[in-house]
Amino acid sequence: MRKGGRRREAAEVEVERQYFTLEQANRLLPLVRVIARDVVATSRAARELKERLEALPADRREGATAAHREEIEQSWRELDELRAELRRLVDELESLGLRLADPTDGVVRFPSRWRGQPIWLEWVYEQPQVAWWRQAKGKQVASKPIPRSWLRRPESWSAAEGKATARRSRRPAGQGRGHKNRRGRGGKGGS
Repeated sequence: MRKGGRRREAAEVEVERQYFTLEQANRLLPLVRVIARDVVATSRAARELKERLEALPADRREGATAAHREEIEQSWRELDELRAELRRLVDELESLGLRLADPTDGVVRFPSRWRGQPIWLEWVYEQPQVAWWRQAKGKQVASKPIPRSWLRRPESWSAAEGKATARRSRRPAGQGRGHKNRRGRGGKGGS
């Protein structure tokens, strides 16, 4: 599956932001693609092995020869190793600030903001670029294609805008800099 430091060589990308613009997400794809390939392969192998083990009738497991029992136990150990590898791969994605939404299909989510609202950008393994989005909060059931209008408004993807919006939202209404309170005085109500 994975060989040494190959992932780090796949893409020299510096990840310091909490939110990704569409351009930043697409630039990170060479690295994410390598991790997602391993996630999909590991997830599928684990699922298939688990299904085979669970399909064994109980009487066959209990009445098996010592050699066959050892083979079954080895298969369960192999399943544990596959699960540990999958966890390590998920941790690697999370260390980049990403979330694995579906290990079987390789759906990876990038936290983002569009016009100050939190959203997820979604990429599906084997697609050439990030092409989907969904709300970060709420009850949106399915992902939607990224509208072309969003591609024409790169200024709306600004990570700095998202941080500034979060700062502004912490101030109570009427308490911002340079705003006067109801009595016509600036600041916190002093003379």
